Amino acid sequence: MVHYRIIFASLLSGIVVFSCACTNKISVPAPPPPVNQYTLDPSFGTNGYFSANAGPIRVDSNNTLWVGEPPSPSYNSLLQYLTDGTLMQAVTEVNAGTNYWPADTTVGVGFDGYVYVWENPSVLGFFVNGTTGVGSGGLTFAGDATGLNGDSAVGVAASNTYAYVLDSQNPRILLYNIAGTGASKTFTFNSVFGNTGSVSLTFPSNLILNSAGTTVYVADYNTSRIVEYGPTGNYLGAVTLTSVKPTDVAVDNSGNVFVGTDYTVHEVKEYNSNGAAITTFGGTLLTGTTGTALDSQGNLYVSNCCNGSPTFTNWGVFKFKKNW
Repeated sequence: MVHYRIIFASLLSGIVVFSCACTNKISVPAPPPPVNQYTLDPSFGTNGYFSANAGPIRVDSNNTLWVGEPPSPSYNSLLQYLTDGTLMQAVTEVNAGTNYWPADTTVGVGFDGYVYVWENPSVLGFFVNGTTGVGSGGLTFAGDATGLNGDSAVGVAASNTYAYVLDSQNPRILLYNIAGTGASKTFTFNSVFGNTGSVSLTFPSNLILNSAGTTVYVADYNTSRIVEYGPTGNYLGAVTLTSVKPTDVAVDNSGNVFVGTDYTVHEVKEYNSNGAAITTFGGTLLTGTTGTALDSQGNLYVSNCCNGSPTFTNWGVFKFKKNW
């Protein structure tokens, strides 16, 4: 109960005082429910999805998608798509019948229009000529001298200055210096990081660079973390995930992290740069993610694979549209 004393002043009749007792009720609306900022884009493929033998996925500097086909059962091409889901081309294995590529977890993109794949025992780089085709290869690095073999290399990323190769069998990241440009680029081994101390990687599944080339993000599957390093390997911190095994990671220009999860959780989780959860989506569609990637508009592409058994459900790529 709120009491008011109201005073009116009059030059003719003096001062008159009125008192009243009034009830003042303030209605505070309930906060709105959390808004899912990503929704399936029905214009992509067929109702937001296209079927493909989808392994790792990355978006290049031309804003086209690169999807690696897992080597089993007998798929071993690198598929290029437009962001509307139109297939542009399939690049077949370089050494057909010798080695599988890009294996089931290795596709990377560089800042200068190159796409990288793992062809045991080396990483191969291909220049992408816009959306029309792939030029000849010729860029090779990370051979046997670094101890990589078989399916060791599970992630590749490159800025204009450094290249990174993620080794899963001997958990670590191999750092290479890049000199020159275009097809004349050279890669010189620099150092190894992520393999010492209490913050060592245990079973990493993939890595990505932010758009500035200042932070390397690593999805460490066994420890349920997204580990962050500086461009030359200095440890920056980690986002600890709850009951989530990350299969891949993507990051936007605001530092928000998107984590693809395995078949036990089968959804995408978004965290801010401080590690606080923002939103979760895709759980009714996904059965187990094998790759996540963002385009320049902030739309998210998710490779979906298996449901924890040899049975493949909804095997393909989904596009989730950014709604603001």
